Parts: sequence; structure tokens; C-alpha cells
Amino acid sequence: MSDLKAIGAAIVAQDNRATNAPIFAVQQRNRIYGLDTDYTEDVVWIEDGGDYAEAEPWRAVWLDRMHARTGETPEGWRRVGYRDEWEFVTPPRRASRRLGALSSSA
Repeated sequence: MSDLKAIGAAIVAQDNRATNAPIFAVQQRNRIYGLDTDYTEDVVWIEDGGDYAEAEPWRAVWLDRMHARTGETPEGWRRVGYRDEWEFVTPPRRASRRLGALSSSA
């Protein structure tokens, strides 16, 4: 029981310096397709018909082998370069509004 009291006392005495107001950064990846493969090393296979989906990893390996062997692009597929851009999507903090409301009510 004394261990629990010691833990409780430590929790009450802590200063929350690092966790009092944590900041979270959330990012979203935006992938830009259609770059010339001469200008990027990041390459994917895109299905030419339908929804233009990326090839599954096992299929991409097969398509890469076919392309390396023949130098041609298999029918129904396009080999395109891409670039990933990261965008912050974290909503703005509203701490100043809350602090203002707290100080006016005191």
C-alpha cells in the first residue's frame, strides 16, 4: 500500500512540463503521378484502363522484369514517375481562445 501512496504522491508533485500542452503534427501524403522516368527514381506501374490504379507489389515486380527484358511497356500498363509531397493537416490550436475565456471568468 505504501508503494501506491508513493506513486500517487509522485503524480501529484509532477510538473507536467513536457505533457501539459502537447503538440501533435499530422501530415498527409499527396502523390503526384506522371513525371518523366528520366527525372526521378521513384517509378510505379499504372493500369491504363479503368480506375488507373497502381500495380500490386507482386505485379510490379513482374512488370519490371518484362520491361527490363524487352525494353517495352506491357499492354494495358504505363510506367510513370511520381513524387510524394507532405502537407501538414494539423488543425490550428485554439489555446488562446480558451485561455481568454478562462481569464475573463476568473
